[in-house]
Amino acid sequence: MRVLALSVLPLLAACDPAALATFDIRPQPDRPIDSSFVSEASRIGRDFAQRYQLTPMHRQECPGGGYYADDTARGRHVGLNLCLGPIGQIPIEKQFRFSVEEIITFYWGPKGAALRDELEDTLKARYGDAVKADITRR
Repeated sequence: MRVLALSVLPLLAACDPAALATFDIRPQPDRPIDSSFVSEASRIGRDFAQRYQLTPMHRQECPGGGYYADDTARGRHVGLNLCLGPIGQIPIEKQFRFSVEEIITFYWGPKGAALRDELEDTLKARYGDAVKADITRR
């Protein structure tokens, strides 16, 4: 039994659980993703970070802005991240991503859930059909 428990630990450590919401915005014929779009998106991210008391955090994968705060999910302390930038290696002119992530948990905490829902409503109101939302564990 001890051998089984010891063999499962590396698997758990390698699979950090997270609740994740991504909002990908694709360029539209009348709304390209250019420097003014990136400026506006970064401002939206800053506004949400201030409203939800997230701290700026430099992350290379978040050139439009990276933010962090503590949250709780089911009585446990978890980390809440907001990241703005390109999707992987896709050039920023092709797609722009807002991601909200609760780390080291499978569940959304109250701050993360509120941020996720308000950000989704705001982005869909502003960018309409250009927004593709993918939300885990709602």
